[in-house]
Amino acid sequence: MEPVRHPELEPLAFLLGTWRGEGEGEWPQGEPFRYGEEMTFEDVGEAYLAYAQRSWSIEDGAPLHLERGFLRPAGPGRVELVLAHPLGVVEVAG
Repeated sequence: MEPVRHPELEPLAFLLGTWRGEGEGEWPQGEPFRYGEEMTFEDVGEAYLAYAQRSWSIEDGAPLHLERGFLRPAGPGRVELVLAHPLGVVEVAG
């Protein structure tokens, strides 16, 4: 059974699902590289969306980055993003 969407999430409903793409990056002392990226926004029936992101090397499929978190309403016209990275970094942006 699908969770019932919390009314405060209606403005964010367009994000639901999985988004994929490819891009190019470059480190200051490195060669340019191509990468794939995937972001998923999931409605879990509460007043927030669950968020997952990962990226990988197009060349060999090696993982490049991973983060997990939540996207939640923070008042009229505002959204807060809470993230955790596997290196021990936590971010709150709103």
